[in-house]
Amino acid sequence: MSSKYSESGWKKRVNSEQEPFSYSLPQHLIAQRPVKPYDRARLLVCDRALSKVSNRLFLDLPEMLNERHFLVFNNSKVMPARLLGEIRGSSARVELLLLEKHSPGVWSAIGKPFRRLSQGVEVVVNGEYPVLVQSADGKALTVDFKSCPISAEQLMERVGHMPIPPYIRKGLSDESDKHDYQAQFARDEGSIAAPTAGLHFTEELLGRIRAAGSKVGFVTLHVGRASFQSVVVGDGEITAPGEERYVYDSELLSELDDFRSSGGKIIAVGTTVVRALESMRAVPVQKKGTVLRTSIFIRPP
Repeated sequence: MSSKYSESGWKKRVNSEQEPFSYSLPQHLIAQRPVKPYDRARLLVCDRALSKVSNRLFLDLPEMLNERHFLVFNNSKVMPARLLGEIRGSSARVELLLLEKHSPGVWSAIGKPFRRLSQGVEVVVNGEYPVLVQSADGKALTVDFKSCPISAEQLMERVGHMPIPPYIRKGLSDESDKHDYQAQFARDEGSIAAPTAGLHFTEELLGRIRAAGSKVGFVTLHVGRASFQSVVVGDGEITAPGEERYVYDSELLSELDDFRSSGGKIIAVGTTVVRALESMRAVPVQKKGTVLRTSIFIRPP
C-alpha cells in the first residue's frame, strides 16, 4: 500500500473510508539499520491463554516451538532494481525501478520524475548504459535494454541499488543493504521489496528451530508493486492493490495438509507467505513450479 514519508513519521495516505488501513508510525521508532546479528532483533510475544504480552528476542523463538510447528518462509530474493541516471542530452536526473522481465531485453518499470519519462526518451544509467523508454502509460513504463551493452540483470548487479523503502534513510541505499535488506535464505530473484518477516532468521537460528523438532519449508512470492500500491476504498467496496507472482508448489501443499491432519500448526512467517499459501489453495491443482499471479490481500474484518 502506498504511503507518504514525512520527517515526523510514516503516515498512510487515506481518506475517511480508508481508515481501517491507516496508521501513523513516529520516525524515531523506525530502525534505520538492523541490529546484528539479525536474530538479536526484538520479538513481541502474545500469550493468548494468559492474556499476556512480553518482549523477547528472535533468538528465543526455538524455546517456544516444538515438533507440532511447521514454519513457512518466503525465499524470494530482492533485486538491486533501482537504476539512477540522466536523460540523454540533458542533465535531468531520473531513476528507474525495474519490476518484471516480459521478454528478452524488455522490462516493466516505474520511474521518477514520471513526467520526464515519455515514450522515446533514452536514460543513460550511471553515465554509460543506455536504456530506452519504449512506452509510458499512466504511471507504468516499459523499458528496452537492447541497445545496452550488457543485460538488465548484469546492469542491476553492476550498478543497481537495493530498493529500500523511503522511511529508511529516505530510500538511499548503500553497499550494506545488499546484505541487510535480504533474507539469508533468499534464493529466487524477483522481488522489489524484501519479505521483511524473514530478515531476522539467521542460519544458526533456523538450525536451532529444526533442532527443536519444528519443520521448515519455503514458498516463493515475488514482492512487487502491489505491496506499496494504495488499497482503493469507495462505495463500500475494497479494490485490491494489484497482482504479484508466486510459484505453485504441490509437494509443499501436500506436506502441509498431512501435517495439519496430524494436529500440527502451520506458522506463516509474514503476510507474503499467507498470500502465497492461500492463493495456492484457492486455484486448481497445477504442475509444481508453475508461475501464477494473485491479487488476494488482507482486509477487514
